[in-house]
Amino acid sequence: MTRYVLRRMLGAVPLLLGVVTLVFLVVHAAPGDPVDILVGPRSSPEAREELRAVYGLDRPLAVQYLAWLRAFVTGDLGESFTHHAPVREVLAAFLPNTLLLGACALALSFIAGILIGTLQAVRRGTLFDSVTGSALLFFYSMPSFWLALMLVLTLSLFARNVWHWPVWFPASGMVPVGYESLGGVDRILARARHLFLPTLSLSLILTAEIARYTRSSVAEVLDVDFVRTARAKGLPEWRVVLGHALPNA
Repeated sequence: MTRYVLRRMLGAVPLLLGVVTLVFLVVHAAPGDPVDILVGPRSSPEAREELRAVYGLDRPLAVQYLAWLRAFVTGDLGESFTHHAPVREVLAAFLPNTLLLGACALALSFIAGILIGTLQAVRRGTLFDSVTGSALLFFYSMPSFWLALMLVLTLSLFARNVWHWPVWFPASGMVPVGYESLGGVDRILARARHLFLPTLSLSLILTAEIARYTRSSVAEVLDVDFVRTARAKGLPEWRVVLGHALPNA
């Protein structure tokens, strides 16, 4: 087992090297000049050349690549031209919110996807299965960025300004103004309201995918002999599905 793991890890080194090399070349070939971000396109040629020397942009491409690869291997991610701070600090500042959002979206996707897929499998061939399958296909085929925009438009902007709903969800941000002065429960509710729309936009498409796989897997297992045996023993249907079919699926 150890030899297999080591062999796979060593085999991943050329792939990783190829990916980072491709990233370097694509970024270098992209239109635009990082110097324009720092000093603007109307700066003097002397100032531009000075910055190029500071950041090593005046060196040959191969030398830039080796320096960049050395920094990548040692964990030096450089400095952000936009935030004027080390990239490591910028990532660390945003990482907690990213992890929280990702965890919420994954949890909702798996819970809802497995539940919906199991119900579809149990009621396959019914109106519920057809309607739910069409809705899942709709979300599965939808671009995520467009879905996010539509959710913001309907559940945030229209809900607050047009329909005047008592409950509306913020269109941006992770916390409201004055978050530090809120109590414990109010803080949780405020954070949940801000997380709702991005979590929903990320989880709907993944929920549709998980539900489709779950439906096909559970439907296949429901026709296996041991499930028929469990039914023949007189077990309730919910125990047959949850205790026998779903774990095997």
